[in-house]
Amino acid sequence: MRILFVLSFLLITLSSGKFHAYHLSITNIEYVSDKQELQIISRVFVDDLENMLRQRVNDDIILNHGRDESAIDFYLGKYIDNKLKISLDDQEQKLSFLGKEYENDAVILYIKVSGVSQFKTCSITNKILFEIFDDQQNIVNIKTASKSRSFLLIADNSSQIFNLN
Repeated sequence: MRILFVLSFLLITLSSGKFHAYHLSITNIEYVSDKQELQIISRVFVDDLENMLRQRVNDDIILNHGRDESAIDFYLGKYIDNKLKISLDDQEQKLSFLGKEYENDAVILYIKVSGVSQFKTCSITNKILFEIFDDQQNIVNIKTASKSRSFLLIADNSSQIFNLN
């Protein structure tokens, strides 16, 4: 699974131009026990995210540094709330969208879940961009102090359960 993560990361960071032949996101979830939170970082292609925002919100949206950033953050926060779901021990968690930054052809999304104490299971649903691209794949890596695991989520299988046992 680690190889899958590395290859996927390379594909995202080495892509050039606006066109790519694949649709992929990578989401890393880490449980930080001393802060009692899940820290979530998701990487998505800029043009794919821009395409989604144009279809859902406004044809004129352009993702770049400094243009309409507060409005874009608002729409991204609402989109993430609808497409990314995390439940700990069968209790759905409130995600907080912290912001984003641009890196090459990717948008890096920062999200957290606060007030997380010990948990035994984590259910993850990631439907980001499934409504836009039939071939969208979302890789999810989850890590705690004692265990880590990776999942490949597709439209027909958009959820997985991470067990600490």
